[in-house]
Amino acid sequence: MLKWSNVPYSNKKAGKMENRFIDIIKSLDFSAISTFHENLIELLKQYFYTGGMPAALKLYAESRDFDETRNLQKTILDSYYADFAKHIPAATIARTRDIWNSAPTQLAKENKRFLYSDMKEGSRGRNYETALDWLTSTNLIKLLCRVSLPNMPLIAYRQAQVFKIYMNDIGLLSSLAGLSPQIYLDDDVKTFTHYKGGLTEQYVLQELLAADDSMPVYYWADEKNTAEVEFVLQHKGDIIPLEVKSGKNVRSRSLDTYIKKFQPSKAIRSSLKQFGRSGDLFSIPLYLIGSIREILDKK
Repeated sequence: MLKWSNVPYSNKKAGKMENRFIDIIKSLDFSAISTFHENLIELLKQYFYTGGMPAALKLYAESRDFDETRNLQKTILDSYYADFAKHIPAATIARTRDIWNSAPTQLAKENKRFLYSDMKEGSRGRNYETALDWLTSTNLIKLLCRVSLPNMPLIAYRQAQVFKIYMNDIGLLSSLAGLSPQIYLDDDVKTFTHYKGGLTEQYVLQELLAADDSMPVYYWADEKNTAEVEFVLQHKGDIIPLEVKSGKNVRSRSLDTYIKKFQPSKAIRSSLKQFGRSGDLFSIPLYLIGSIREILDKK
């Protein structure tokens, strides 16, 4: 049974310091934050596994037991399947499960645009409209639409038929994908490197919506899908691109392409690197994404 004390990256003193970390993050004292950067990354990795469902998070906080937390996540997933049967017309249940179960597969793709044919060969959108509407209306699935141009207001450029799907919780996504805690906590698991991108996008979207669910959020990609910026935000009078990286290697052509083409007043790259700024490009650690509005306003 894998517990907190068995994890090589864990610091037993961290549990006593978590309230202090919260205060430091809220203060946006970047000098103090940098001192605890590695501790915060460690906690972030654990959150990728535990997620934020209240019952699962409470259990983990009390037990520090990954296995017990995963079992509870599975119970929550089972309850969702039971809800499908209770609240959805019988003819739509199977299609609802198809969409729900496809989330880990859709996020594993290089191009994460949702395609019905990735669930079953020959699937068509018109056959899944009711199922998708139910999942989105109950907030079990979040759609992120593409914008053709990053102009104000973003909704005017939304491409409703081009979208990505995300689940309501990264811990449930982790459970549905069958990922073990070692995969998150051990940087030497090379086979997991690609999938970390989808999980990180899931996390960032959750944080953005939790911080301000009224903030318009979309994504941008060119028509040939040769360049993509994971998120485009409408913040006050600005349209701000937000590129997401799951590690410390932040080299990417897509954000450079976006900046050159659209010349935004501000741009953000979020990764495991520490906070920094170069001109109008902000480097924001993933664990600070929830404070993105305050950071932009402060700077």
